[in-house]
Amino acid sequence: MGTKTDDGLELFRLQRCTAGYVWRRADLRAADDLDLGTDRIESLTLIPLNDELESYLLPDDLFLRLTEVEPTPAGVLAFANAYGPLGAADSFDTWQFVIGQLRAAVSLYGALRGHAAGDSGGLQRLIRWDDAGVYFIEPGQIPLPIATTDINADRLSRFGRGDLAGPARYLLQESINHGLHAVSARLLWNTERTHLALRVVSTSLEGCVWLQLARLIDCARSYRQCRTCRKWMLIDRESAGNRPSRFTCSNACRMRLYLARIGQARRLHAQHVPLAEIARRVSAKDAKTVKGWLRGE
Repeated sequence: MGTKTDDGLELFRLQRCTAGYVWRRADLRAADDLDLGTDRIESLTLIPLNDELESYLLPDDLFLRLTEVEPTPAGVLAFANAYGPLGAADSFDTWQFVIGQLRAAVSLYGALRGHAAGDSGGLQRLIRWDDAGVYFIEPGQIPLPIATTDINADRLSRFGRGDLAGPARYLLQESINHGLHAVSARLLWNTERTHLALRVVSTSLEGCVWLQLARLIDCARSYRQCRTCRKWMLIDRESAGNRPSRFTCSNACRMRLYLARIGQARRLHAQHVPLAEIARRVSAKDAKTVKGWLRGE
């Protein structure tokens, strides 16, 4: 059994240990103390507590949930207990690597979507040129060469100097294709068992999260966090799902955001901020709307 596509085809379910997992060190002892030194963390491997497995349907935003995991033994363990292991290789350093790569890919895609909409700020923070070539920039990390005169020199000719989108697309493609190594093609029955179709699937969590991101890009979908509760929302075209103009995940969050904007407007008014400026700061339609809020309308 597996998750169902729009055409009724079954893809896959993931599995997790019913009793959860534990970290074990290279000496096979349980790592009960998760506040470990760096040298000991690198030797940790995730082990199931028993052999009983249960299957579950894959949340369609699992790749986004993984980007929010704190890359510590405790953070990874909590995620694994909820969604299972990455795959065959479940060392702590593998989890750190996958989380880092996925975060970078999600940031790149979000920046590219912003660039397409006229906002290049995200790409300007992530992509940087110098005399030698172009680099990917992550806060606190050594710049990653995308193409320089010494590294991947053949790529430089593909980009115009100062181009931000081209190098970002190339690095995004490269990162996702590397992540898709755990994905394969299968010939699958539809749910009614009336016909077979070729589909790309994965039986590991690592492959699933990269496949989710790849499919999202293929369908030109996007994502954003709810402005109230910070829950991730997948954004579809106007015809389905969360519309592009929606910024909250539920009516309850929409109301909380609305009341918070009114509260902020009243605080600014008490500080003698002009109505037009209040409207700009709280994203109100105009000063007349703010005046109505202040009157309790």
